[in-house]
Amino acid sequence: MKLGSMLLSAVAAAVSCVPAAAQERPDLQLEKVVMVVRHGLRAPLADEAPVGTMARQPWPEWQVRESYLTERGYTGMRLLGAYDREAYAARGLFGAAGCPVPGAVRIRSSTAQRAIQSGKALAEGFAPGCGLTVEHGAPGDRDPIFDPRGAGMVTYDGAAAVAAIDRHTGGIQALAERHRAAFRTLEEILGCRGKGIARPCDILAEESVLKPAADPASFDFGGPIRTASGTAQVFLLEYAEGFDPARVGWGRATPEKIEQIGALHSLLFDVHVRAPYLAGRQSAVLGRRILSSLQDPSGAKLDLVVGHDNNLNAMAAVLGVTFKVDGYAENDATVGGALVFELLRNPGSAERYVRVAYQSQTLEQLRSLEPLSIATPPSYKTLAIAECAGGFQGMCTLQQFDALVRGRLAPLDGPARSR
Repeated sequence: MKLGSMLLSAVAAAVSCVPAAAQERPDLQLEKVVMVVRHGLRAPLADEAPVGTMARQPWPEWQVRESYLTERGYTGMRLLGAYDREAYAARGLFGAAGCPVPGAVRIRSSTAQRAIQSGKALAEGFAPGCGLTVEHGAPGDRDPIFDPRGAGMVTYDGAAAVAAIDRHTGGIQALAERHRAAFRTLEEILGCRGKGIARPCDILAEESVLKPAADPASFDFGGPIRTASGTAQVFLLEYAEGFDPARVGWGRATPEKIEQIGALHSLLFDVHVRAPYLAGRQSAVLGRRILSSLQDPSGAKLDLVVGHDNNLNAMAAVLGVTFKVDGYAENDATVGGALVFELLRNPGSAERYVRVAYQSQTLEQLRSLEPLSIATPPSYKTLAIAECAGGFQGMCTLQQFDALVRGRLAPLDGPARSR
């Protein structure tokens, strides 16, 4: 083969390994990226595998405190950070090596240990040895970016929330009934339903409760979805942590079943954050931070906001988008997953566009701690915003995106401590 042909073949091979999002048309330039990231792999929360649960065998022990990021979780986030550096270097946003210039990368996390440590792991993977810091509040602080209601930043009416949830779900008992098969699978994993079980458990027989609380700014919620959602997540965490298959759901939780019951975890967010009334309040400060960051020419080129599944679900609801990653149920916010907001510029027209995507390791990539690279990337899927479907490459202009998001966010009641 001639030298020229060899070089062309090599270039073609290299380009084919770059994800579609990285193969920009020559007239578009990536200017900055904002990511809303769910923290990495953690041990179960205290109420996800509660004492007295209907499981008939002891729950496995974890090597870290409840809710804390695990060692595998830290490694998984570091792998994502390293991939981001390679991918954004390939697109000209950063150099391939060395420390970014001061201010080029900004990382803000919630006050939870799992979020802070996830931010540190992303920083270590993205720029090893560069001392990138993670901004966060003091332990127990109600950070308005992640918890605007707790921080007193938004008005919240329990009766209005209940009405909004009922409109969104068609009623939470009906919502639960639509997932009857997943509830039955969860009961089989728990060991309280199946062959030889004389009196099987029946989570769906629980009374669904959704009503305004005594506190007018809250509502009472209980029943099958509340009972099942966290427990379903535990089995996914066990699998992702690399437990032997015989320990994952006591040997009864296969990857296929874990994906099926993941829908029960996702249902919790249909109740708490996906209805427009709630999404606009949960994202009231976060959404404005995203807009501000995208429109700040002197701001960070990569702005990472490391929070929780409710933050991702609420922001996705504001945008009217859905997501699905291999190994997870639809709209089940993935471990280490991220809503990605890319600001792209057309040099010819100076028009700027916003592309939204969802990036995440698949469940198998996390379980195996597969190294990530342009050749072996995480899942990356562009999310189409319906209102902008007719625009350039299906994207919103920056002005359209600002108007759409801002119009769906609740007004703020106090100073947003988001900078």
